Amino acid sequence: MSRNVRRDPVTAGLDDPLGMLTERIIADPAGLAVVVDEDDVVQGVIGSRELRGGDLDGTAESVMRVGATTVRPSEEIDPLVQRMDQAKVDHVVVTQADGTLVGLFGLGDTRPPESDSDQG
Repeated sequence: MSRNVRRDPVTAGLDDPLGMLTERIIADPAGLAVVVDEDDVVQGVIGSRELRGGDLDGTAESVMRVGATTVRPSEEIDPLVQRMDQAKVDHVVVTQADGTLVGLFGLGDTRPPESDSDQG
């Protein structure tokens, strides 16, 4: 799966102001930011749900969703895609075994875009 990992996701430090992250999160295709500590270890994620309820004067740490599901770069794609489909998630955070951020894996990274001819 490592070749399908997006290595440039929006990232935020724990103390980053939410107001400064909002535009970057909304503009990003994944629609989320990965929150990391000073050692680049994943601490949580911020998506649209967290933005809606968040205080724009607050920090990334104050609104992040903790316990984000992570996978390793060595994960097999087909079983991962099946698990993501069952869980109804579009993206998962990819980390090393020590929790450091590698990137982001999205379902759209493995599926071709649908065209009108695919609609039957």
